[in-house]
Amino acid sequence: MPRNGKEGILFSFIMSAIMIYVMAALNYGVRIGDVGAAAWSYALFNWPLAYVVGMICDLCICTPSSRAIMNTFCAATDRAVWKGITVKFLMVVLMTVFGAIMAFGFTFGAFTGFWRMFPNFTIALPIQMLIVAPLSGKIVHAIGDAAGWNKSAQQHVPALDVKTVADVMQHDVYTVASDAEVRDAVRMMLEKNIMRHAYRR
Repeated sequence: MPRNGKEGILFSFIMSAIMIYVMAALNYGVRIGDVGAAAWSYALFNWPLAYVVGMICDLCICTPSSRAIMNTFCAATDRAVWKGITVKFLMVVLMTVFGAIMAFGFTFGAFTGFWRMFPNFTIALPIQMLIVAPLSGKIVHAIGDAAGWNKSAQQHVPALDVKTVADVMQHDVYTVASDAEVRDAVRMMLEKNIMRHAYRR
């Protein structure tokens, strides 16, 4: 999954690009009754326009609507993975609506076409969850690492002129008995001038 905002944006664009192509092929295949080479060629030929329109639909309608529906039906305490699955499920359904409109126009045929295409989500959702999302994540991580987007998130380990723990550890360790009173421990810390190492819970 994306590790920062830049990767999140790139992830959305890459995953949407692939899923719009897949959904266009499936939807056209249902329309002509053959999800074969003709459907995938049609989807590839029409992909540029479908991608532009699909991204506008995704960013302006599908994603906000999916998140709004998810927030309505999912509790704040629900696991993030279930919220993610809910959003992706809703996005596939809404993109199926978009595909029906693209295939049949704003006509009654789009309504009936939606129900003909609706079973495609049973194919598209596993493709998205199991193939497209992980693949998009790997691409995004590779680009993010190459671009240095995650350097600030990486733990910084300073260079030290030491090799072992013994080179930096405190050798004079002061202790008190487990049954000693707190005032005895405080007195010892004052005497040894170690109050500056405040204990924090």
